[in-house]
Amino acid sequence: MTVSVTRKLLEDWSGARAFREATQLFDAGAVIEVEFAPPIIRGALQIGTRIMRTSVEVFEDGSAENQCPCRASRERGLICPHVIALGLALVRRTHDPERDRKKLEEQRQAARISAIEEGVLLSRGDADDSDVVPFRLRLGLAPGWSNQLHESGSIPFRCAAEAGGHLTSFEKLPRESKYGLSSSDDAVLFVLEEICEGAVADEMDLSPADVDNILMLYRGRTLSGPDEIAITVNAVPLESRLRVDLDRETGEILVIIHTELPFLQPGEISHYIITRKSGWVIGADNFWPLVALLPEPFHEVYRQPAVIPRNSVPRFMETELPLLSGQMQVETDLSIDLFTIEPETPRFRLQLRGSRAALAATVFAEYEEVCLVAGKASPEGLFAHADPDDLMRYTVRNLKHEQLAINGLGELGLHGEVGDEVNPITGTREVMNFIARDLPALRRSGWKVEFSGKIYDVVETIEFVTPVVKISSQSGGWFDVSFAYEELKGSILSSKEIQRALRCGDHYLERDGQVLLLDSRAIEGMHRVFEDCASGDGKTKGSFRVDYVHSAFVQSSLDALDGIDVETKSEWRRAAEMWNRHDSLGTVPIPERLNGVLRPYQQEGVNWLSFLEKNGFCGILADEMGLGKTLQTLLWLNHQRNDAALRGKTSLVVCPTSLVENWAEEAARFVPDLGVLILSGSRRKELFSKIGEVDLAITSYALLRRDIEVYQAIEFSAAVLDEAQHIKNFSTQNAKAAKKINAVNRVVLTGTPMENSVSDLWSIMDFLMPGYFGSYANFRKMYELPIGRGGRDGEETQGRLRRKLHPFLLRRLK
Repeated sequence: MTVSVTRKLLEDWSGARAFREATQLFDAGAVIEVEFAPPIIRGALQIGTRIMRTSVEVFEDGSAENQCPCRASRERGLICPHVIALGLALVRRTHDPERDRKKLEEQRQAARISAIEEGVLLSRGDADDSDVVPFRLRLGLAPGWSNQLHESGSIPFRCAAEAGGHLTSFEKLPRESKYGLSSSDDAVLFVLEEICEGAVADEMDLSPADVDNILMLYRGRTLSGPDEIAITVNAVPLESRLRVDLDRETGEILVIIHTELPFLQPGEISHYIITRKSGWVIGADNFWPLVALLPEPFHEVYRQPAVIPRNSVPRFMETELPLLSGQMQVETDLSIDLFTIEPETPRFRLQLRGSRAALAATVFAEYEEVCLVAGKASPEGLFAHADPDDLMRYTVRNLKHEQLAINGLGELGLHGEVGDEVNPITGTREVMNFIARDLPALRRSGWKVEFSGKIYDVVETIEFVTPVVKISSQSGGWFDVSFAYEELKGSILSSKEIQRALRCGDHYLERDGQVLLLDSRAIEGMHRVFEDCASGDGKTKGSFRVDYVHSAFVQSSLDALDGIDVETKSEWRRAAEMWNRHDSLGTVPIPERLNGVLRPYQQEGVNWLSFLEKNGFCGILADEMGLGKTLQTLLWLNHQRNDAALRGKTSLVVCPTSLVENWAEEAARFVPDLGVLILSGSRRKELFSKIGEVDLAITSYALLRRDIEVYQAIEFSAAVLDEAQHIKNFSTQNAKAAKKINAVNRVVLTGTPMENSVSDLWSIMDFLMPGYFGSYANFRKMYELPIGRGGRDGEETQGRLRRKLHPFLLRRLK
């Protein structure tokens, strides 16, 4: 017994989601070949640039076994959209409406011929003959026709005849008489007899195709309505318009067909009678033919407005709406440009199978419920995920990200264009190195890794060596660091043993028959943390010492590393947390008279300066010229010091000679309560004794280097250097004098970037953290930075500076 393949059977096999995807494939013309040689349906589909051959076996009980090479079939045993698309093509071929129509016409013709022979049909005669009965056809719509049209798609018609001047039903017409018909009535009667396959009934349910045939013959005439109202069948076709709008609450798109009908009153409803190739609209007691129809998949719109669900909106806007626009006029304010369609970030899954000798891989990209072979075209990849918080935003497949992931695997030895065509890793050494070196890094970056086959048992029995950072607190501002390597059973491996294996290109060890894997990337990361911080040998053998100023950097860097353990004492962690505070900026109160004067960014600058002071940091205020660095600094200096020991002590501002008076004037204008002392001119020495009696002392760079011994002897609450380019040359007297200022809080003001050169930054850093870098040569050696390079090399140098100095740029050494 051969099972008949129907749409219902295909839906039962696949489920709603796979059937919907199969329909999309079929409608897109992906099926290029199909045949059914029971019990196998086989064929080919065009998927992107590839041709996929697939098949499915159909059993006598209506079940099926998928034989498609796709993942859904191969690994999950599902009936996939590919074979369902073949089935839809087979259904179309075997249930072609056009083919069925021709077959029905043949059956009707045969029945009519038979009916004529049996005397069932009305006999026609010449209207001029005396024995011929004059005949006129009366055709109309039966009551309830519109409801039946919408419920079942058929239309109830009533037939009657005016014979010999009397209205009578068809069933009561004597068959022995001859009737004289006009040519138009004869043509209509001929069609009705074929539809009824014999004698015309008084009432009949007609299909849209049958009604279309009758209306084509009735153009220019009238039908009767349920209340004997004349319904005119017009010959002039009308154009329809498609209205496309967005539901502002759900994000769905509504598609509505509209035809402007003459004589239609407000509130009246029009109805459509649609066949494959032609259609009619009825309203205001008139039938009108339609100029053009929508493609057949959209014929449902003629019955009721179509609702495009959210996840289908991008595809509708990109592909289907342009297609519809080519068929008829579309009225809409929507365009694809109004929507935000962004690539989604997938999660990656790596399937590894094989043994220690060879390892094959498949890469999958997972987008919520959709799992795809990475980089490979697939109908499942045509999804769009709707943003629940933004009606106009969608995320779609990210092929670029998938390709980057595949390319990244290529750097690890797994080369391929798409996820299921990755070249295997062969050789025991290469396989073990991959598992040891690369898999931990993949997992840390969010990849899910699965094993199958013999390699699964291998991975279950091998162990990773864990690198351990041991930190011990020491006095004198230093702490000791040493490295150890432990495996699960507790044995310790020597650093020399580890480094020897890594230098040989091996990322695993074999000890007493046990394989020990080395997470070399974690080990390298551990070493990088300390490469710029180590400052000589520690107290214990094999250890090195690190200054406490690096503790916050070390702690945050080690916390960010996976694959290593850290052993340390609580006092070291407390010290590191002190250097790595995360206090919020807070808001510094501003005098009421400045309300409306201070701009928001200036308030933020004052808050930031106060934050630096509160946390014991120094910093650079680098707003561009004219943005109010002087005002921000004065408001900060006017605020009460956070450290009680500094309250009441004088702050010092050093600026170019031309700005000394400007500082004093700005202070008098904005912070008149601040006591200001200008130290300039030949009589300034007479004022040295009054420095401790004022809130703010102002001097110039030119005088600073002359009077540095005076300032060096005074502990200032804060020291502010304005126009810091005056100390950018570390060898000048200005720079040397600035470093000697005795101040707890230090701030530099500049309107130009300070990373212009290593030497510029070094001079400013040496002011903010005096004595820490020691010498310019030591600064260069410490950071291994080339000096004086421009162009790309210079940009890389500055980038390295910002990364390496970030932990120190806003900090004060104690």
